[in-house]
Amino acid sequence: MKKLILKRYYCNNGNYSEVKKEGKVFKYGTTLGAIIDPLKPNFPPLLYTIEPARFYENKENNSDNLATKKNESSCILADIYQCVMTWSNRFQTKLYLVKNTKGRKGVRLHGGNSIDNSQGCILPATTIIQNFSKAGIVYDWYGSQSVKALEKLYEIVDKEEFVLEIDDENQEENYKLITKYKSC
Repeated sequence: MKKLILKRYYCNNGNYSEVKKEGKVFKYGTTLGAIIDPLKPNFPPLLYTIEPARFYENKENNSDNLATKKNESSCILADIYQCVMTWSNRFQTKLYLVKNTKGRKGVRLHGGNSIDNSQGCILPATTIIQNFSKAGIVYDWYGSQSVKALEKLYEIVDKEEFVLEIDDENQEENYKLITKYKSC
């Protein structure tokens, strides 16, 4: 079974906040990632990821809205997970489901470009853009070409089950890896 490693970096220390400056809303709380092949750790990442802010156990996450429960709009804990392709009723297609997420259900790898497109799922991207503005909102980080990134992921793992190890140790090194090759 193929294994991939997601090197994760918590922007703004993993906190979520909105700051209004000069009539624009700045959203913070993005968790960036670089998916690498453990056999080729020194090469550019295979893909990038965007996720909402860090999971704080037993604490409300400010990104939650009325439709979500405590901790559901944050990224999952760093751990080793099995990913299997299953049918998603929400997206009406097969997507990878991240299994055995502590206190969570339905965490998937699916298309999307910003933390607004996720309630705790992992959004792959081929490139990431810093300070991206869209509809009056300035995102600290924005993932682009998410559909293309999903297709690349499917190609890398042959649409088979795979293991995803999420590593958020050594934040400084993870940040260097992500920004060195971010393609923007």
